[in-house]
Amino acid sequence: MGLTTQDPVPPLLVTRLIHDHSVNSPYFDPKKTTEELADIDLQSSISRAKYLIGNNSASFYPTDIKSQLTPTLQRGFLANLKVGEQFTDQLVYMDTGSSLLWINCEPCGLNVPAPLYHPQESSSYRKQYCDQDFDICESTGTVRTECDIDNICLYHVRYGSEDYSTGHIATETIKFGRSKGTLRNIVIGCARRTSLYANGVLGLGASGLSLITQLQYSKLSYCIGNISDRSYPYNTLVIGNRIELMGYKTPMIIEDKYYINLERIKIGNKQLDIDPEIFRRKSDYNGGMVLDTGSTYSFIPQVALDQFEGETINLIDLLLVRNSSIKYRGYTRLCYNGVVTRDLTGFPMVQFQFQGDATMELTEENIFQQTYDATFCLAILPSETLGTSISLLGNLMQQYFYIAYDLREKKLSFQRMDCNTVDDYIHDEL
Repeated sequence: MGLTTQDPVPPLLVTRLIHDHSVNSPYFDPKKTTEELADIDLQSSISRAKYLIGNNSASFYPTDIKSQLTPTLQRGFLANLKVGEQFTDQLVYMDTGSSLLWINCEPCGLNVPAPLYHPQESSSYRKQYCDQDFDICESTGTVRTECDIDNICLYHVRYGSEDYSTGHIATETIKFGRSKGTLRNIVIGCARRTSLYANGVLGLGASGLSLITQLQYSKLSYCIGNISDRSYPYNTLVIGNRIELMGYKTPMIIEDKYYINLERIKIGNKQLDIDPEIFRRKSDYNGGMVLDTGSTYSFIPQVALDQFEGETINLIDLLLVRNSSIKYRGYTRLCYNGVVTRDLTGFPMVQFQFQGDATMELTEENIFQQTYDATFCLAILPSETLGTSISLLGNLMQQYFYIAYDLREKKLSFQRMDCNTVDDYIHDEL
């Protein structure tokens, strides 16, 4: 779906990303302890992962009254948009697992964060009807659409078993982050009800309603820096055809989400004895590794995690005291008393080797998370916790990397990088 805009489409769309734990986030709470933040990350990772790997064929209509009255705080990275003729500032969650850009519209039936976008105050706002453009009001991926009795195009998106957004499809004017120019006639969801405590969600999937598809872009990239540094200012999202794929490249499977194939895992010089078939994306929609920026934790099948934990125990048990008291639903997590940045400086490099000999080299900060002031845990959980064989690459493993998606060539690239250097190569495009 390519929409006609009044202004030339910028070669790149660029915005800073704000982690929800950041001091720059509207949800920042300075009173939250290390333990509380880690528990939020754990619970949200489980919920997020279940949504990503779950069966989205369940009803798209909210029936849980509690979920309608008690908004859920989404997790991950926020991107800045300005919406409508008044250019209302909106911080929306970046989501590579869905495709619709939606924002809350006045009147909205829930307690949602300010500022609230008022479509009636914007002359560029256009409600979409089912007989205007069949492509716009066509269900795609995780988005379901239908026509009401007035022929207005309605949408419904579910994020897991409880979270949702529902409203109508419209077109509106958007300014994107730091980018010059204005994007006009952009298809958005105008939310009238949502269970998420957020301004909205920026879906970056590849289906028809996606902002990427509308603007006929074929690439997106992001760089995630030090997540534990709550003042880190350089996390960045870039969308556009001039994005450069740097570093290692691996084939990418594009469905309603983005998948890659993990083949081998090494810890130092030790290659783990794991059958690569358990990681491969298959024609029956099992296996594969989903890329996600909303989940802190990563997930791999239990048989692979057993091998990973076994080698980790061999390396750490003689140096630090294991803490076996931290469990999740009966699963004893691999944890130690200590501080990641102080006590694991000699931990060997971990390599995740993807299809095409694309090697992601991971340090202790990619693998472990500080869960208490004096205790850290492995930030990888078994996929079986989610009731699946699918793996997931969470944002902790992606920190300190520049990651680029080429939707046309179906390739993913990654390179370890200081995110403040991303400006060096996009500066001339802004």
